[in-house]
Amino acid sequence: MDPILTVLRVGSLERPVGGFGVMLSLALLVGATISTRAAARAKIDVGAAIALVGFLAAGGFAGGYALFVVVEWARGASPLDALAGGGIVYFGALGGGAIAAWRAARLLEIPLGRWIDVAIPALPAAQAVGRLGCFLGGCCYGAPWDGPFAVRYVHPLAPASMPSVFRHPVPLYESAALWMMAIGFVLIPPRRVGQGRRFLVYLALYSVIRFGLEFLRGDEVRGVFWNFVSTSQLIAVAVFVVSGFMLVRRSNLSMQGFAAGGVAAGGVAAGSFVAGSFVVLSVLGLAVLVPGLGVGKAQPTLALSASRIAWIEGGWSTRGSDAQGIRHAFLMCIANHAGQGGGLSPGTLSPGTLSPGTLSPPIGPLSGSSGPGSSGLGLGGLASAAPIPCVEEVFAEEIPARRIWTGAFGIDRTEVSVASYRRCVVAGRCAPSRASEIDRRIGSDDHPVTGVTWHDARRFCAFAGGRLPTEAEWERASRGSDGRLFPWGNVFNDRLSNHGRVSSHGPGGLSAADDMDGYRYAAPVHAFAGAASPYGVLNLAGNVWEWTRDRFQPESYKKGPRINPRGPRAGGERVVRGGSWRSPPYTHRSAHRVSLPAGFFAPDLGFRCAYKH
Repeated sequence: MDPILTVLRVGSLERPVGGFGVMLSLALLVGATISTRAAARAKIDVGAAIALVGFLAAGGFAGGYALFVVVEWARGASPLDALAGGGIVYFGALGGGAIAAWRAARLLEIPLGRWIDVAIPALPAAQAVGRLGCFLGGCCYGAPWDGPFAVRYVHPLAPASMPSVFRHPVPLYESAALWMMAIGFVLIPPRRVGQGRRFLVYLALYSVIRFGLEFLRGDEVRGVFWNFVSTSQLIAVAVFVVSGFMLVRRSNLSMQGFAAGGVAAGGVAAGSFVAGSFVVLSVLGLAVLVPGLGVGKAQPTLALSASRIAWIEGGWSTRGSDAQGIRHAFLMCIANHAGQGGGLSPGTLSPGTLSPGTLSPPIGPLSGSSGPGSSGLGLGGLASAAPIPCVEEVFAEEIPARRIWTGAFGIDRTEVSVASYRRCVVAGRCAPSRASEIDRRIGSDDHPVTGVTWHDARRFCAFAGGRLPTEAEWERASRGSDGRLFPWGNVFNDRLSNHGRVSSHGPGGLSAADDMDGYRYAAPVHAFAGAASPYGVLNLAGNVWEWTRDRFQPESYKKGPRINPRGPRAGGERVVRGGSWRSPPYTHRSAHRVSLPAGFFAPDLGFRCAYKH
């Protein structure tokens, strides 16, 4: 699939022409042509009918866009970011178009029920053409599939996680079903014109089609309830119930006759279509959900996507820090600040030699209070002599250590690169990075993309077929199942992460770049291969801070659930993890937590994506 149909050149200006936009324009033309010709045959004023189509299209765009903004806002995006992102939700477009058509029909003095009954084939036909735009643009893509009609996204601008995976062409399935519906409306004329029953038939049929096809979807942006049904499926059920009830009332049918297949104007033919669609699509949906049926694969395997994504099976792992881990973190911080009021010299306590078994001086258990204003970690006099920012509150946010269960998931082996992010920008799905690509410190194609907000990162991951990792998933990918302090083990090595140093005179205040690790600024996303985590994930310590999906809560480790923990549903800043090329080594521990506003961006702040397994 190719999101770009062609490139239009006017003089020295080149502009990519997107497949989605072209097909959407063609869909409007198809719908207007069919509906106005039908209006002419029904002796309805053609000029008024054309105006009505214009109102319907405007209302459809407004409703679809409005519902998109609401959905994005509910997921955590600000209204302004949602408005800038663009997008259309079909059920919103359907509602907005219906309201606009109703108001316009009254102004234009058009018999709306009569016009709908004769023009109804235009609606599924236009929608079928629009779904071809979705197919070309790479949205609404399907779950992995190795059966008939499987397709791959192979264009460089296609979603980044798709190239090696065969998938269900869900937009093509929907387009075919809609063409069948449009043809059915043409071949089966209305028995009585003027009641708008054929629109209700359309709603009932499309609800069934959409409900079934949602089981074949593979994207993460549609919302899932109870780990089974999507937002669109809930809406489809509601639309089916309401339209079915209205059909029964208008057709004077009993509920038994309606359930048996007498769906108003289409009679037995329409009822058979509903039943057949439901059975076929339900079987296909179950085939995807249950691989044992032998029809398809539920999700990609490790071998399928090993080159780009690390697939991690569900299991138990350690989250947070215990007493020994906190002591280690505290002494690392002091060592990093040695010579600036820390009271320890680098020769006495070097970051490269710190390990849980060599901590000195010994410190008591992490309980009780170590003085006024303390966080109760029990670090005693060492805490009172520690330099800023080695304060107890920094480390109190990562206690206690707990065993948690995370379900299976995939995560990018590398941070998202400048080149990968650019594909999303060119496709019109992401805002440009605020970091300059001509800045050779951070702007090379193989460098991690920086200068992106949480909303930018979330939008790219949706484009790539995934989402941001939860804080628990990120820590699991970094620490493995054995609870190690760093991705490579329990002893810090200043050659295994792209770290910075403490400098009160350097850029960024207390944090500054250095070249001790071989890179003064950002390193390529494939650097430090010898420091991979147990799952083969690179640069989870250092290079750039990484956005996670969760909102920050200081005591979430104490109060959060043990099974697939998530951050709070509302309020709070977003969690970032991992440290960067200009942050001190103590921030590179796998358990270290920092929070930032979702709209924040910086030259050492990037991200990687996670995927449903």
